Amino acid sequence: MLSTPMSYLAHRGVSPDAMIRFDLGYDSDARALTIPAVRSGIQVGTLYHYLAPADGCWYRWKPGSLPWLFNGDAITHPSTGIAVITKGVMDALTVWDCLGRVGEPKSVLVSQAEACGLPGAWGWQSDYASLFAGKRVVVLVADDFAGRAMLANVSKDLEGFSSAIMPGGMDVNDFARARGRLNLRRLIEDLADDCSEPVRIVSPLRAA
Repeated sequence: MLSTPMSYLAHRGVSPDAMIRFDLGYDSDARALTIPAVRSGIQVGTLYHYLAPADGCWYRWKPGSLPWLFNGDAITHPSTGIAVITKGVMDALTVWDCLGRVGEPKSVLVSQAEACGLPGAWGWQSDYASLFAGKRVVVLVADDFAGRAMLANVSKDLEGFSSAIMPGGMDVNDFARARGRLNLRRLIEDLADDCSEPVRIVSPLRAA
């Protein structure tokens, strides 16, 4: 069992750059990675990612946290033209790594992209929708009930995005480790090509 944080992150292929960039830590009492939730440059909470959850729940918010989208600040930056949404922070870290660290020159398309992650498949909130105004959006999910449910929830608030369900029961991180990060990057490029226009926000909160 991969029970230490460094062995776990190495197994999942998370780069040292990503660990530093997102200030990943470890809570030995909770036996969980700690992932800061940052909104408008201010930490508003801490997300626990359990290394070996006894109840099958990989993510929980530390008490007192205000839930927020992982890497949400980068999505709203003017230089970001394409947002890649994943189910889970590990998948978002995988996308973040593959967008800039594959050893092949980045396309103009990929240079405009940023990754963000929900705190699990059920983590989508309607008030996230406004973050994607003016952005082209790609959604990547696992081939399971939770992944399809996440896709349905995002569809309630955003229209006009491209999506892919990972093959063979894999999640995004599995896909990158099995087939290579370069193939994941190419998949993202193809999906971004498919959505040539920014998403349309259909959330009721937008009209409020």
